[in-house]
This record gives sequence, C-alpha cells and structure tokens, in this order.
Amino acid sequence: MPMERLEVKILNSTLELETDQDPLLVSQLAGYVNNKLRQVSSEQDTNDTTKIFCIGLLTLAEEIFKLEKEKNNVIKCPLCGAPLLRSPGNNGPV
Repeated sequence: MPMERLEVKILNSTLELETDQDPLLVSQLAGYVNNKLRQVSSEQDTNDTTKIFCIGLLTLAEEIFKLEKEKNNVIKCPLCGAPLLRSPGNNGPV
C-alpha cells in the first residue's frame, strides 16, 4: 500500500501522519487512544497533558498485558484445534 497522509486529533492536538496502513484503521486507533486519554483526563485533577499522556500510556499498556496473559492461557485441543482455557495454576485444560 502506498504512503498516505492523514490527520488525526488526539486531545487538543491535530497530528499529520504519513502511513502505509489503512487510513480507516489509523483513524480508529487514534479514536481509541483519544477516548482513553479523555477518560484519563476526566479522572485526573490536572490539565497537564504530559501527565495525562503518561497515565494513558500506562493504562493502554495494562490492557495489552492483560490481553497477552489471556492469550497465553489458551491452548488448543489436539484433536480438533478448538481453543481451551487453562485453569489457573495448572498447565492442563480446564
């Protein structure tokens, strides 16, 4: 895919991006990040955008860690390939 220019708005900043990704996907990602930062901003008693960005990044990192942990707790049935969850503290299927 050729490089495309795209504008996205994060908090009160408009960013010009150049990407080879699907513009719709990039817009959706920017919207997700913007919504997360707005949520963080509403929960904080500050207008310091650096602090809001840092807390937002930590919040997004926590989501990724949780998803990775869930992903690592799924094993596949050796017979049919269907996903099976591991029980906590056990490496075998539930």
